[in-house]
Amino acid sequence: MHHAKFWPKTNAVAAVLTLTLLLTTAFLTGARSAQAQTYNDLYNFAGGSDGAYPGTGSLTADGQGNFYGLTTGGGKGYGVVFELSPNGSGGYNETVIYNFCSVEVDFICTDGAIAYYTPTLIIDSAGNLYGTTYDGGANNWGTVFELSPSGSGWTETVLYSFTSSEGNPTTGVISDPAGNLYTTVACPCATEQNGYYSGGVFELSQSDGVWTAQPLYTDNLDGGPQNIGGGLVMDADGNIFGFTNWGGDAGNGGIFELVPNGEGGFGVSVIHTFAGAPKDGIEPHGTMTVDAAGNLYGTTLAGGKKNSGTVFELVRKKKRKFTEKILYSFPTNKDGLATEGYPYAGVVLDAEGNIYGNTLNNYEGSDGVVYELVAPAGKGSYKNEVLADFNQATGWQPDDSLTLYGGNLYGMASGGGTHGYGVVFDVIP
Repeated sequence: MHHAKFWPKTNAVAAVLTLTLLLTTAFLTGARSAQAQTYNDLYNFAGGSDGAYPGTGSLTADGQGNFYGLTTGGGKGYGVVFELSPNGSGGYNETVIYNFCSVEVDFICTDGAIAYYTPTLIIDSAGNLYGTTYDGGANNWGTVFELSPSGSGWTETVLYSFTSSEGNPTTGVISDPAGNLYTTVACPCATEQNGYYSGGVFELSQSDGVWTAQPLYTDNLDGGPQNIGGGLVMDADGNIFGFTNWGGDAGNGGIFELVPNGEGGFGVSVIHTFAGAPKDGIEPHGTMTVDAAGNLYGTTLAGGKKNSGTVFELVRKKKRKFTEKILYSFPTNKDGLATEGYPYAGVVLDAEGNIYGNTLNNYEGSDGVVYELVAPAGKGSYKNEVLADFNQATGWQPDDSLTLYGGNLYGMASGGGTHGYGVVFDVIP
């Protein structure tokens, strides 16, 4: 529910450095390890001041061995931003660097409130973190924020507060070399479909320290770019890609591209709509990955041969022309139940073309797995290998994409673990 809104003015940052999403979709540069895969719980959330229930965002690495992430609960009840740092003994220490709703005016969290999901943070060369909150801010329709190291702590600045006509941000932000930020929103800014509104893509830019937002794409594609559970991705040419969870020609979702037009705006094209089972996916989720050739990789929650999800590739044939390949359809057992299926998270790739991700299901039910799709040597098929099998004791329901760092996979499970409030884990492939 959105209440009366008030936000005292704060000083906006003078400029944003060129941002880099470090290592979230990094590539391995060394040879594959011969060591058998090992799963480790790095941190178990206790559900109180340390946070609870990490959601749909990925961990962000700073290149020095530290990781940053968000939780949907804990702290003051509206989520926290946390840092995991190596403790020198093979483990990690958790530090909460910000509690949302630390600034409250007329029952509104003017500094932001996570509420429903957690985005992936991005980090710049000075170590500042940038992200979004679904709720809170001046108008209680969400924020874009910056967290800056400040002495022994961190300082939060709300860069932008969304309005009721713009909507609630549903993903984190990405940036271009000029420091402009891009995110998606669930909003009444697009055409109504079937009694509800969908969403849009917004660009945020600043001039003289004041940030403004403009919609780039609010056509709903019969479903809208309300891609909760995944973010936008940008290729080396500055083209932005995203997806709709539903809509398109068959109602199963689609993928769109925003292309800079050279005049400060963007042109929009739909590059794929999902046809559904058994030959195509249904309902894309998770942030896509783009490789050096401009090909896109992602997942669908359902569809494929057994209707339990797919991993797909959109192969760039020429400018703004793509052809889809289904790289893998998740299997079912003899009773028709998904054994490793329903991937909610996106995928990451290593330098050899192997693909890593999470699913929500495993043999026991709805705990999930970490999987690797081993790249074929020639024109063969990808081979699936389960690297870790979740359960409620070690963590379950891995909703977010993995982070590939130093040859290991790092991620979060939204529930389970020692206290039942989720975990941070790593897998050594």
